[in-house]
Amino acid sequence: MEYSLWKSLVLLALLCGCGGGGSDNDNSSWVWRNPLPRGNNLNDVAWNGEQLVVVGNNGTILTSTNAQDWMQRDPGVLTNFNAVIWTGEQFVAVGGSYFPMRLTGLVATSTDGVDWRLLNDTISSPLYDVTPLNDVAWDGNQLIAVSQNGSILGSYNGVEWDLLSTGEDESSHVSAGYRAITWAGERFIAVGTNNNRTPLISTSVDGSSWRHTEPSCQATTDAGVQPQLIMNVQPFPLDVAWTGNQAVIICPQGVILTSPDGHSWSQHNLAADRDFINISWAETQLVATTFEGAVYTSDNGLDWAQQISDSALQLSASTWTGSAFVAVGPGGTLVSSTDDMSWRRYDSSVSYAWLHDVIWSGSRYIAVGSGGEVLNSTNGIDWTLETPATDLALYSIIWTGDRFYAVGEEGVIISSPDGSNWTVHERVQGLDASDSLNDIAWSGSIYAAVGEGRIITSVDGVDWKVMEHNDFNLFFLDSIEWSGTEFVAVGWVNGFGTAIVSSEDGTNWSVNRPTLTNGEEFQEDLTDISFNGEQFVALAEHDASNIYTSRDGIHWIAHEHGITRGLRHTLWTGSNYIAVGYGVIASSENGVNWKQESALTSEILDGIASSGQQTIVVGRMGIIVSIDE
Repeated sequence: MEYSLWKSLVLLALLCGCGGGGSDNDNSSWVWRNPLPRGNNLNDVAWNGEQLVVVGNNGTILTSTNAQDWMQRDPGVLTNFNAVIWTGEQFVAVGGSYFPMRLTGLVATSTDGVDWRLLNDTISSPLYDVTPLNDVAWDGNQLIAVSQNGSILGSYNGVEWDLLSTGEDESSHVSAGYRAITWAGERFIAVGTNNNRTPLISTSVDGSSWRHTEPSCQATTDAGVQPQLIMNVQPFPLDVAWTGNQAVIICPQGVILTSPDGHSWSQHNLAADRDFINISWAETQLVATTFEGAVYTSDNGLDWAQQISDSALQLSASTWTGSAFVAVGPGGTLVSSTDDMSWRRYDSSVSYAWLHDVIWSGSRYIAVGSGGEVLNSTNGIDWTLETPATDLALYSIIWTGDRFYAVGEEGVIISSPDGSNWTVHERVQGLDASDSLNDIAWSGSIYAAVGEGRIITSVDGVDWKVMEHNDFNLFFLDSIEWSGTEFVAVGWVNGFGTAIVSSEDGTNWSVNRPTLTNGEEFQEDLTDISFNGEQFVALAEHDASNIYTSRDGIHWIAHEHGITRGLRHTLWTGSNYIAVGYGVIASSENGVNWKQESALTSEILDGIASSGQQTIVVGRMGIIVSIDE
């Protein structure tokens, strides 16, 4: 939009943790600005005696020799790596990929952690026939990898793989889905769920023939009472480790399973706050982490001591280097500890907030997001977190030439002359706490903001008036744009489809009945609109195939865009359109023909701003990426 308009419904879209956001399309030069070194979720870490290798979502591979200084490595693919191990000769990373529009297994190998060999998941490969691989284990001779659809693959060199099991066992009525696997001295132990969502433990001495047991992972109180199941789903094993004389499995709600042989299992109920998500063996002790960042150690798997207190860090995996614990987690979290008492962070982030919008004023970028966070940058590279004026989420921001205005949750409006000193405006009379404002626009003389069943306008940005219309209470308006002659707002009508309203003066509003060129009524829920001086471009978040253009905001043409992921927001930069969404960035010179670019992340991207020389995109988990135009 001319003065920038980026917003977003506060709709948390959970992206599948098993497949990446990769594309075979053009790799544009988008650069990470926040968090650093990468803001993607980090899923596993391995140590070879000299170097740490961390793997994560969207092709993230990081290396370090000291757990402090990290380097990004390029595996040649934008996919999710879920696990990595060191075999004694090479690192082996496993995960999942889209091929094309299909989830498949993926493997990458490296002797040094720097240069990676990607095993292509071509149709002739057994990797093509399995869903993403969740974990891999090494017995000194053979690699065994397990997938979420229960498939089991084996390899003696990490390059040539054979499908050993499809996860279907008719004799034992097992249809597996595995989360983790380890080598337990004499046998592999894989853990996951059965097809009826019950816990599953599978063991094998050779990786080909498997024995299945279905233990209980449900916690039991001292009185013998089991907590009520959530949606009637049995808790299932999350991870497994081998100490040298026993296998230890962690389950939700503080449940531990132990076994000396992988066949006979004993259940132990720990305190509910010891809800471990990851477990590993660190030479002389077990190390387990919680999602809240606490670290526990144990010599026997039964008696656990908390070593590092809850640190508000979310940790996914950890390893022991011989001198330090190193752990990784969501949002690019990289931490280590040498004293068993506190973490030291080696990732950096100005913010982990969900950044909904960003604007360029001519001298600085201002980004706004959840919790009222405001970020300020003069160059798009170095960002400063400003003192928040509100704790309410901010969804959209504009620059009027002398003042920033941001709107958001519960109808909040804040403004600032410089992006640093902010004023919270009084709640607009006629709005209540349920009336969030999703977007704001400026015509040069009139402000207009839209939300759920609401349009408000002002001539001075101080005194606001709620527009009245019989249909507005049915409208959920997500975006508004000034075309130079009129405001056009888009969204959806409860129970009816597309909502488009327009006004030349901000006072008299028309409810339009949009149509497509084939005469059909426009029925999409539009989430954003932009204007390039000649035509409007609109996005429908739930329409995975089309983008829409219009000369007048009433008659629309649907165009198949060929983008593999949903689009949420779009901007005309002055030379082309940029559209962003669920781990995707796309560009178009005419709004009709679109090119998918490398988004660097699978997280939701929401806001876009352009200075004419640089484009900034912001999104969930504090993500900021940029590209020179």
